[in-house]
Amino acid sequence: MQYKIIDALKSAFATKREFNLTTVRSDIIKTVCKTAFLGFLVILCSVSSVLAAPCDPFKEPEEQVGCGDFNPDDVPLDGGASLLVAAGVAYGLKRAYQKRKQNKEADSL
Repeated sequence: MQYKIIDALKSAFATKREFNLTTVRSDIIKTVCKTAFLGFLVILCSVSSVLAAPCDPFKEPEEQVGCGDFNPDDVPLDGGASLLVAAGVAYGLKRAYQKRKQNKEADSL
């Protein structure tokens, strides 16, 4: 029974290097470490965006230092939205040009 399991593991982890249990363990440890690191990065990015907020939106601005004219309803839409609109227009023009060129080639044949 034990040899069947080892043969199954050998076929499942068939690589150029010699098979032994330490390589399987190291592969598992590498996978766990990569997953834990990626999870840590996701959590770090989430927490850092919350901590980067200038003021607490649930407290009155007068109670906080440096938040006198803070309004939580103000959202800066101009910066990224205008770039997205410009990229969308450029992509649409490119696709229209390619379609027009393709139609001309089809008509000339």
